[in-house]
Amino acid sequence: MYISLGKKKSEPEPETAGAPPAEEQQPQADDASETPGLPGALTIAVRGWFTWCAGRTSVTVTYWVHGLAVWAAAFYGGWMAVGIVAALLTGIGWFVPPATVDRLTARIEARQKGPAKEEPERAEEPPADPLAVLLWRLIGDAPGTHLKTLVEHLEKGAAEVGQEPPSKAEVEAKLAARRIGLRPSVRDVHGRVNRGVHRADLEAALTPSPDEEDVPGSDP
Repeated sequence: MYISLGKKKSEPEPETAGAPPAEEQQPQADDASETPGLPGALTIAVRGWFTWCAGRTSVTVTYWVHGLAVWAAAFYGGWMAVGIVAALLTGIGWFVPPATVDRLTARIEARQKGPAKEEPERAEEPPADPLAVLLWRLIGDAPGTHLKTLVEHLEKGAAEVGQEPPSKAEVEAKLAARRIGLRPSVRDVHGRVNRGVHRADLEAALTPSPDEEDVPGSDP
C-alpha cells in the first residue's frame, strides 16, 4: 500500500455564496410628528412635568408631594387652592409642545381679527368740469374773478386749438346752465372790482343738493 508523505494538496474550499447585500439603510421616519391637539399636548405636558420632578427627587416623593398638594387644596380651599393650582398649571405649562402653543395662538389671533371686511367699491367720481376748474384757477385766493377775465381766457384757449371763441353771451349762458351766479361787484386777485363770479356762488353751485339731481354741464 502506497502512502504519500507529501503534503496533501488542500482541496479548494467551496466558493462561499456571496454575502447577502447589506440592507439598504431605510430613511428614518421624520421624528417630528404632526402637531398634537390640546388633549394630546396636555398629556405630553403632564408626563414631562412628572418626569422632571421624579428626576430631581424620586417617583415616590413626586407622587406623595402631588397627593398632599391636592389634599391641601381640597381641605383648605380659598387662596391655598388657587396658589396650588396656579403652581401646578405653571409647571405643566412649561412642557406643552411649542407647536401646539403656536397653533392655539394663531387661532386666537384669527378669531380676534374676524373675517376680512370687503372694502366697498368706491363710486366713480364724475369728471371735473373744465369751466369750474378754470374759475377756481382764476379766483385763486381772491374773493372772485371778473366775467371779462373769464371770457378772455376762454377766447385764448379756443384760439390755441383752432376753435371759434365763445361770445360773452355764450359764457353767461354756460354759467347759468351750471347755476353759477354773477354778481355786479366782485373783487379779483388784483383788487379791482367788476362784474363776475364770487367764490361763494361757485362753491354753492358745485355742492350737490340732496333733493335735486346734479345738472350736467357741457364743455365750454
